[in-house]
Amino acid sequence: MKFLLLVMLLFVFGCGQNKNASPQIYDSKLLSIVTSEPPPNIVKVLYGTNRKRDPQSNLNNADYLDERSNTFDRKNSIELGYKNVLIPPSHKKTKIERRSVSSFFYPDECFFQIINSGNLDYSEFKAAVRNSKGDALFIYIHGYNNTFEDAIFRAAQLTTDLESKDLTLTPVIFSWPSGSTTKGFDLPSDYLRAWTNKEWAKKDLADFLLLATENKKSKNVFILAHSLGAGLLGEALEQIRIQEPKKSKLFNQIILVGADIDTQTFKNVISPQFQTLSRKTTIYASNNDNPLKTSKSVHVGHPRLGDSSDLEKLTSINNLRGIDAIEVNGVKFNLFGHSYYAEMESTLIDITSVMRGIDIEKRTASLSNDKGFWSLPKAIESSRFEWQRRKDAALRRCPQ
Repeated sequence: MKFLLLVMLLFVFGCGQNKNASPQIYDSKLLSIVTSEPPPNIVKVLYGTNRKRDPQSNLNNADYLDERSNTFDRKNSIELGYKNVLIPPSHKKTKIERRSVSSFFYPDECFFQIINSGNLDYSEFKAAVRNSKGDALFIYIHGYNNTFEDAIFRAAQLTTDLESKDLTLTPVIFSWPSGSTTKGFDLPSDYLRAWTNKEWAKKDLADFLLLATENKKSKNVFILAHSLGAGLLGEALEQIRIQEPKKSKLFNQIILVGADIDTQTFKNVISPQFQTLSRKTTIYASNNDNPLKTSKSVHVGHPRLGDSSDLEKLTSINNLRGIDAIEVNGVKFNLFGHSYYAEMESTLIDITSVMRGIDIEKRTASLSNDKGFWSLPKAIESSRFEWQRRKDAALRRCPQ
């Protein structure tokens, strides 16, 4: 029995997917040949990155490492492109279905996968944004310890889960070397490296935001920044104010989730940049975000913006002009509680309302304001968010 188990494990870990291999097609209705416009169950994610390109990846199927781009010419430090992501027909909201040991024998169609990609030059990227069919541009900036593929898949999941009949999104990500080392788990050095890379990446993000929004009206641009990515965004907005001091209201809404930013620094130094460049800013915070509690310890006890443990500071943030602070209750869905914004139905529902332009005062069905700031209830488990499933043969062959 032990021998059989060892053989099975060897088979599982010795047969990884070839990134450059063509995907297997199990259902002709599930996937058509991808051309310039993907079919409905495929999300086209545009990207900009200042990561180093993986030299082992195919030129037209580029992958990127957790290292800085190896160019000293900052004008050419950003690579642009797109990835077409297959969303499985059995997709459940709040989930990114990825292959694991327990699901090894299920077909590829059951999982998120990149099926087509390409590189773009600056003019092609601007044309892709200009000609996109989405109602709004959705820019996602990931946080600490994310791979390039992590960011692509998260943007595809959020786009799928946030869209509604009256809101379609064009997802765009900016991916930076955020500490996802493959050399082993070393939290202090990885976090320090990510923090240093955040400082290095701010000019690139500023340039990328100006490029991405060049042909879009501000009312159609949303940014969602997570964790250390929220800090990177704050510094990039400061950079934009330096480069383009006359620009204002570039974005309709900026959404900060689990923001790893010093709370006092945000209030006294950074918030004016958000107030100038965005029509509104919404901050989601939790008192059960363990990585932010660790970050607070690293930063000698200074509270983080995404940690709602200090209610007085959260109230002071909520009183800032054009900024709404929302406490998220019931965060206990995984070991760290740091990805609740994408893994809790109540948060996804409220973010969708934000993007649809529903003022916070009108979202009283899901929010309360009896503490001096807004508060989301515990996780919603109701029929209003039933899983959307395709009832075909492919679905019955996927893990439930």
